[in-house]
Amino acid sequence: MLISAFLALCAYIFMALLLFGGIFAPVGFLTIWSGRLGPGYWPWLMALALAISSSVYLPPLRERIGRHFRAPLFIASSMAFSVLLVGAYADARRQKSIAAFSPTHVLQHSFFRSIRSAPQEFQFYLHAAALKDCTPYAWSYREMAFYVLKPSVAVNVLPWAWLEMCSIRRP
Repeated sequence: MLISAFLALCAYIFMALLLFGGIFAPVGFLTIWSGRLGPGYWPWLMALALAISSSVYLPPLRERIGRHFRAPLFIASSMAFSVLLVGAYADARRQKSIAAFSPTHVLQHSFFRSIRSAPQEFQFYLHAAALKDCTPYAWSYREMAFYVLKPSVAVNVLPWAWLEMCSIRRP
C-alpha cells in the first residue's frame, strides 16, 4: 500500500510538472481556477478521461499491470487524457472562432502553453491575438471569444510589426 501511494505521488508530481509546470497547478485548475475555461463540454471531457484511465482496474488490464502500478498509471493517464481532450476541445473552439471572426492577422499559443504559463504570469498572458481593421483583440478562454484589447495593454503583448503597421501607441 505504501509503495503504491509513493508511486502514485511520484506520478502526480511528474505529470503536474510536465503538463502544468508546477505541482499545485492541477489542483488550482480543478478548484479556484475552474471558471477560467468558459462554457462548454470540458467537464464531460474530464469525466471521459477519468473513465478511460480507470480501465487499468478492469480485468483485462488488471492482471497485466502489477498492483503497485495501477494507481500511478491511473493518475498519469487521467492527467494526460484530461489535458489532451480539454486542450483539443479548447483549441478547436478557438480555431472555429478565428475562422468566423476573419481577422487579418492572428497570433496563437496552444492550450498546453496557456496552462503552463497563464497561472504563473503576474502580468497579462496572451492566449491568442487577432488584428482586424487595425483593432487588436485578445482571446479569452473564460468567454471563449475575442475581446477588444486596450492600446495600453496591446503595446506590451502584440508583435512589434502589428503595432507599427497600425500605429498602435500608448494613450
